[in-house]
Amino acid sequence: MAAKPVVLKRGFVPLAKGDASRFIGTPACQSAAAGRQGVKQAKIGGTITWHRFILVLCCCIQLLSGCSSSVRFASKDGSSSGGTRRTTEGKSADGSSIVRVNPGKVLLTLEGVASYYADDFHGKLTSNGEIFNMNDLTAAHRTFPFGSKVRVTNLENGKIVVVHVNDRGPFIEGRIIDLSLGAAKEIDLIQKGTTRVRLEVLEWGDGKYVGQE
Repeated sequence: MAAKPVVLKRGFVPLAKGDASRFIGTPACQSAAAGRQGVKQAKIGGTITWHRFILVLCCCIQLLSGCSSSVRFASKDGSSSGGTRRTTEGKSADGSSIVRVNPGKVLLTLEGVASYYADDFHGKLTSNGEIFNMNDLTAAHRTFPFGSKVRVTNLENGKIVVVHVNDRGPFIEGRIIDLSLGAAKEIDLIQKGTTRVRLEVLEWGDGKYVGQE
């Protein structure tokens, strides 16, 4: 059978055996190979750059979450009341726990022992010039400015009363506040006479005496 003739396309020159290796070494072929290698490296470089971008973005998110507002102070046991966290800062001169809180409704917190006073002082002048009425919701504190509004929580039963400071005391070591009879009844203090309480200052008073301009 006769061999089929080879049909050559225009511009095509058949290579003899061994010519392919010589062709691969030509400048044109090397240039094409270098181009392919450059594209490959560019793709790898682009992937690395994208990975770096993701890494930097994650670091920024982590830093921002760490910089979010945090409470500055919290309670002795880490608990909070009304969404306010507290931390014990130390002891005051009378031995009560001083607990400072973050800015907000509660200005200062103390923990210690409360007592109450009643009949012996009823109808007499308080330290700020008011007439003491044992049935009113008032209290005596050694240093709080007169007129300060204080929330008192009985730590044994959770009962709460809000009083305003109009007198000085108590002067018995280890106690931090003297409540009126009316305030003591609100937190079931009468039977025991004393109990551990938490004081939360809601508003500082102006410290003025009755009749003082």
